[in-house]
Amino acid sequence: MKKTLIAVAALTAAAGAMADVTITGVFDTTLRMSSFDNGAGTEVKTTQVGRDGSGTSGLYFSATEDLGDGLKALGFAEIDASPFEAATVFNGGEKYAGLQGAFGTIKIGSPNTPSLSVQSGLRGGLFGTKDGGRASAGGSNVGGNSSFIDTSTLMGVSLTRFTGSVRYDTPSFSGFSAAVNFVPESDDKELGTAPAGGGYVAGDAVPAQGALTDIGLFYKAGPINAGLTMYSKDEDLGGWTTGAPTTAQKLGSAKTTQTSFGLQFNAGFAIFGVGMNKTKLEGGIADLDTEITGSNVLATVPLSEALSLGVNYQMAEVKDGDKYSQVAVGANYALSKMTSVYARYVSGTSDADGDPKATTTLVGLMTKF
Repeated sequence: MKKTLIAVAALTAAAGAMADVTITGVFDTTLRMSSFDNGAGTEVKTTQVGRDGSGTSGLYFSATEDLGDGLKALGFAEIDASPFEAATVFNGGEKYAGLQGAFGTIKIGSPNTPSLSVQSGLRGGLFGTKDGGRASAGGSNVGGNSSFIDTSTLMGVSLTRFTGSVRYDTPSFSGFSAAVNFVPESDDKELGTAPAGGGYVAGDAVPAQGALTDIGLFYKAGPINAGLTMYSKDEDLGGWTTGAPTTAQKLGSAKTTQTSFGLQFNAGFAIFGVGMNKTKLEGGIADLDTEITGSNVLATVPLSEALSLGVNYQMAEVKDGDKYSQVAVGANYALSKMTSVYARYVSGTSDADGDPKATTTLVGLMTKF
């Protein structure tokens, strides 16, 4: 009996020394009906079951350990999943190890960027990064301008997270806080062939990944929630070293700067918001010289504890180029604390040749655990 008690005590002590681990998850499925008209006689309509019309489907593993003296060790892993595909599991998502204390929080791995907080929460409103928020109506083809729409949105370049980054967040001081995300320049690679533009020749040693910084300043107190972020990525080859570069590689190779701002005001009966961004793409494989400006206004109206309505109107303009606009209306209804249904209608238009347009109508079910 004594040996048994000693063994139980040892197991209890060992368990007490372990980190606290929490497992949560989200499954979001949609019925999506989309239409794209290029304005030149081609119209494509699709109806399909999809994913992530409101949130991101995935499993989330969160670990914390109390190290004493106010210091905590952190661990987080997000495994994105596709609930409507029987044989597909994604491995994207936020992942990091970190430390938290009176000095703030340090995360190392692939933590979310400060810019995501502006693009998703402050500028996306009810729609977040999904349809009607950061995502364009009809997907990447809205406007028919593959020169930047393929990897950009009406909010500028989508900034979610970066591999091999370090993020630091300050504590909050009377509602004010700051964050910085940094990726160092990676090792050089040698070009196999010369690109069409950008001033490179075969044999040049160029960074495979230019240095990247994303700095955020935030204020949240009372009815006001605001954020300003400044993103910068040095010129590199966007993963390209030989062969014909893709559109994404051409864009990824350019020096990129983006300033984003979002502000929300909670008036009690509704939340109102405004946002804006300025994005510049310079140099790179295609020797780009592009500037994009965008803005949006939004409102979220809680009609009851369960039902919320939202609207988000966005505009974007390429310098000396095309203009784009998008309007989204939607509703969320909570069936419980963990399960909700929602509906969205999103319409995007452009003044590019033919006045192309795209629409997406969807209904969805999201459950959490």
